Amino acid sequence: MRYSTGVNVGANKDKDGKYVNWDYKNMRLKIPSSNGLNKSTTIKQLESKQKVIDELLNKANNLINEYFVRGSIMYPKHLENLLNNKDEKNFNAANASFFECYKEFLNRKSDHFKARGKIISLKDYTSTLHLLNDFEKFKKYDMRIEYINTLWLGDLVNYMAVKHPAYHGDYKVKTEGLMKSQTIRKRLAILAEFYSYLTELKLADAEQVESIKKVKRSVKVIPVHKETLDIKEIHKLYKFEFDNESDDKIRDLFVFLCLTGIRFQDLVDFDKKFIRKRKEGDGYVYLKAASKTSLDYNIPLCKIVLEILEKYNYQLPKISDQNGNKAIKAALKKTMFLNAYTQIVDKETGNYKRRYEAITLHKGRDSFITNLVDTTPLNELMKYTGHKKLSTLQGYIDKKRPVKMDYVKIFDI
Repeated sequence: MRYSTGVNVGANKDKDGKYVNWDYKNMRLKIPSSNGLNKSTTIKQLESKQKVIDELLNKANNLINEYFVRGSIMYPKHLENLLNNKDEKNFNAANASFFECYKEFLNRKSDHFKARGKIISLKDYTSTLHLLNDFEKFKKYDMRIEYINTLWLGDLVNYMAVKHPAYHGDYKVKTEGLMKSQTIRKRLAILAEFYSYLTELKLADAEQVESIKKVKRSVKVIPVHKETLDIKEIHKLYKFEFDNESDDKIRDLFVFLCLTGIRFQDLVDFDKKFIRKRKEGDGYVYLKAASKTSLDYNIPLCKIVLEILEKYNYQLPKISDQNGNKAIKAALKKTMFLNAYTQIVDKETGNYKRRYEAITLHKGRDSFITNLVDTTPLNELMKYTGHKKLSTLQGYIDKKRPVKMDYVKIFDI
């Protein structure tokens, strides 16, 4: 590569067209001979200018050597950016590995969410770290900040879309792959946020951020099939008699979710102190800030919800997300009325799932919104669910529900 040192050797050349003030054999500024016979050099402050060249050369060689030892590639543009960086702190940071930078970014996000009491929001950032670690092992080279370009991003999108093996060599893979388009877009959004952070540190540029956003926009959101319970099915499930207490508990929790629309994490943190009697008329509402958005829930509590709360003395059973999903599938299977096949394909087997296999605890929130969206003013429904954006609320709606004809009867004579 060619790099300007800022040192001028003068315009004088010899008969062979070479600069008279440059020592081509030793690759340095020409030093006048001690006997004074060599008068060819006319450079003032020769030693200080040669020091500038030596320092740049040493810095460049050290950087290239460091990359070579890591088994990484040093691109001329990246080397030029590093050499142009006059701030020593930023210069050192630029030599940090991709993952050292990401972990610092993750720590900052963690501090941000902790300060706002929303640590659950860190999950997607941690999942993105696992994805990038897996992708590095898949590509078999060390990740570098300068690798980000359209081709690299295309490879990453393809990697997210396919199923991942259990191991890349001896490395145990943490992500499953087969990600939905919404999840792929979410991972790219976090990557763009990370590169915006790097841009502030002068370790990346706006062009890289824009390339990530461009690829994100190119990933088309494919509508996903949802499985929800309608109101009759919820009542039927609530009345179903199981033969053991554990099925009763997971059923009650799921029905509670279907009739409140509360997020699972907020179900875990449910607190009786935030139940209020309505100011106007009978009934009770649950008023509490959502853990994910900090927006207030204003959830009217129906009779069945109050029955469930009283049944457990307002201390709902505790269960983990993963174990709860397994338990509700097993309980729903026993009811025998959710056996119809869906259009949802099992990632492991490639077979179409039955309804009970496609339902998780999170589908309680989907069921709540879907059952109310046609009859409840949207601004009122968003108060119940703690949503700020209508577009986010719409993502929970089960769009395969049958079309109702009642609404168009106003057109009849």
